[in-house]
Amino acid sequence: MPPRRGETIEECRKRMRERYATDPEYRERRRGPLRERRRERYAVDPEYREQVLERQRERYASNPEYRERKREQVLERKRERHANDPEYRERQRERQRERYRMRYASDPDFRERKRERQRHRMRYASNVERRPDALSPSDDGGPNTP
Repeated sequence: MPPRRGETIEECRKRMRERYATDPEYRERRRGPLRERRRERYAVDPEYREQVLERQRERYASNPEYRERKREQVLERKRERHANDPEYRERQRERQRERYRMRYASDPDFRERKRERQRHRMRYASNVERRPDALSPSDDGGPNTP
């Protein structure tokens, strides 16, 4: 779009940038066809796809701010999906259970640590029950007396 009468090229560019930033319909009209062509080419052209992926890998590897921003976006999508999709929650829970079972079955050190934690908990629970000042469920909330 050429500059208006009496308008410098810098003023015209500034006006167009402001319009682009504030008008979503204008932005879609300007960038929509280009975006669609790129998506189509990415889907059809394996060389182009590899170039795009290579650029993304480079940026991800070299830019810690970008990497952190992308990580946060992924985590936010996962949190949102976990909050709103009960089937997703159940699948995630089942995967976690399966990973635990596999690790318990295949890692003797892990198994021993879990058993030791369980023994510690049981020992602690037994000590609480034997303490003279422990609360009894049948009491009115006062300490147990011998």
